[in-house]
Amino acid sequence: MIASIHASDVGTRSALAELRKTPHPASTPGLRYAVKLLTAPLGGRPLAPPSLGRVGLIAFWDDHDAISRYLDSTGNEPGWHVRLEPIQIHDYASTRGEPTTHPWTGVDEKTRDDPGGPAVVLTLARTRVSQGARFLLASAFAAKPLSTAPGFIWGTALARPPVVATCSLWTSAAALEAYAYGSAVGGHRRAMDADRKKAFHHEGTFIRFHPYYSAGHLTARNPLAADWLTAAPQGAGTER
Repeated sequence: MIASIHASDVGTRSALAELRKTPHPASTPGLRYAVKLLTAPLGGRPLAPPSLGRVGLIAFWDDHDAISRYLDSTGNEPGWHVRLEPIQIHDYASTRGEPTTHPWTGVDEKTRDDPGGPAVVLTLARTRVSQGARFLLASAFAAKPLSTAPGFIWGTALARPPVVATCSLWTSAAALEAYAYGSAVGGHRRAMDADRKKAFHHEGTFIRFHPYYSAGHLTARNPLAADWLTAAPQGAGTER
């Protein structure tokens, strides 16, 4: 299994229509799961307003060729995408004894050898309606320090309730782990502690990936260097 994350600036008028074009495994060879979501900047300020003209796609595939076939069939839709090999998967629901049915469950859950270099983290969850306010508050505290976190390159939040997600790009696995676990009083640690006390989500997953290919670009408002995989810049690349 591999994954891909896509972001496309389609304009406000087209965004809702794009959400209805989510590819389906039954009609897309090699696709295991996909969801299209609206996006919002991640890092720099809490609860940033959504980027109404930007649509994100999170997808899980059998292999690299399946992604290429999909992009060929859609005319290589504009925007940016990254292709990802899973290094470590932590399934939220499985740790609470609840059944899960998503395609990544039980696949590659043991940590693989990390080849080094840039890292990508994806969180993907189905939020409990009753815990929405708590989740948003905890997320705001966790996201605010991102813009100054050493090794942070770029990030986006994605949502199509009840599905919520975040994607962040880092110069290394060590940098992302320092942000996530390095401070006992940090916003991310506080969010994890709050979730342990009372779960925000019905189910979800945290996956650390090794990015091995990326293509395309986003608007100048969201600077992301074309060569970030080989020359990961220092400092943040969040929207201003």
